[in-house]
Amino acid sequence: WDWQPLVANAQAGGLGAGNVVVLPARTTLDANGGALPGFAAAQQVLLEKGVALSIL
Repeated sequence: WDWQPLVANAQAGGLGAGNVVVLPARTTLDANGGALPGFAAAQQVLLEKGVALSIL
């Protein structure tokens, strides 16, 4: 999955504190609930920008 557009949106100020992004667990989390390697960096940026993540 390419998370760069979502990250770029947050970095440009389009997403930030008060925004909620809903993402599917199958593309974001491993079996133990940790971030998948391809999502970990994006998750960090989004959380640093104050974006709330709802992973279903």
